[in-house]
Amino acid sequence: MVDCLGRLPQHWWKKWHDRAKFFNEDGSWKAETGRAEDPAFTATEAKSLEKMLKTMLEYEPTKRATVNDVVDSQWMRAFALPSLQKFTILVLDGKAGYQIIQKPVAPPTALQRIQ
Repeated sequence: MVDCLGRLPQHWWKKWHDRAKFFNEDGSWKAETGRAEDPAFTATEAKSLEKMLKTMLEYEPTKRATVNDVVDSQWMRAFALPSLQKFTILVLDGKAGYQIIQKPVAPPTALQRIQ
């Protein structure tokens, strides 16, 4: 969380006694941790995902994103939902066992999100 949101609020930062194993006082990673970047995302997708996660992981609960905020986020609209629409699923076919079908999934409507 520190990597995504920055240093913890001071009253929590002071209480975290093991923080020095991983972080410098400014909240940056210590070089010796060997932390590697995740190449699974493009730079654009990673930035978009990080932005969404930051809103979800706010330290103060009252400042966190709502479900609608998350569903309407750039990452959901540009990356997650288009991938879901292309997702290939397995369905049970009573006699033939498993069969692979392509099932496009529409993004949720506002009505579906609140139910």
